[in-house]
Amino acid sequence: MAKQDYYQVLGVKEDAGQAEIKKAYRKLALKYHPDKNPGDKKAEENFKQVSEAYYTLGDEKRRKEYDNLRKMGAYTGDFSSDQGFDFSEFLRQFSAGGGGRGASTGSIFDGIFGDIFGGDQRGGKYTFYYSDGGGMREGTGQGVQQLDTDMRASLPIPKRLAQSGGEANFKLSDGRSITLKIPKGTKDGQKMRLRAQGQDCPYCGHKGDLIVTIKIK
Repeated sequence: MAKQDYYQVLGVKEDAGQAEIKKAYRKLALKYHPDKNPGDKKAEENFKQVSEAYYTLGDEKRRKEYDNLRKMGAYTGDFSSDQGFDFSEFLRQFSAGGGGRGASTGSIFDGIFGDIFGGDQRGGKYTFYYSDGGGMREGTGQGVQQLDTDMRASLPIPKRLAQSGGEANFKLSDGRSITLKIPKGTKDGQKMRLRAQGQDCPYCGHKGDLIVTIKIK
């Protein structure tokens, strides 16, 4: 295995605080997590590397030992393995823990994957987003709480616009300006879905859709 500088792997500076290191790992873990990249070996290898890096840098004692080795020019990419990190066991716990929501290889990982994928591990509950357009659903456990990331709006349009087609401009309650293409022959009550124009999921970053119901004046 080629030498890896764990700070470079996580994209943080040597004097980064623990909160910054954790934030960097969460971002990369979300990007490369096996659940998000099924069958992608390169993503799995990247996930392994960032997890190894966080296993070391996320623990103050291991980080101090690692820093001492780096100063002597003796650090290697196997440091985390020497300290007890077993990636195969790590992945096995993902499978046992429901996609990583309950997985842990040491206390520094506790809660991280639950946070990333919307899991609230207290009391076996998970919060997750869903879309009534058949979008992805996440989360398992008792007392599941769902978070709808879709937004809905009603749009009054003139009858002639519905008949001939064209564009309608309107503003959402959050201040965004939207241009909607109205197909020729649009019916009253017809729904139109604008992808990724809804709310952001506060847990996983998924963006919902905007569902517009046409009202013909």
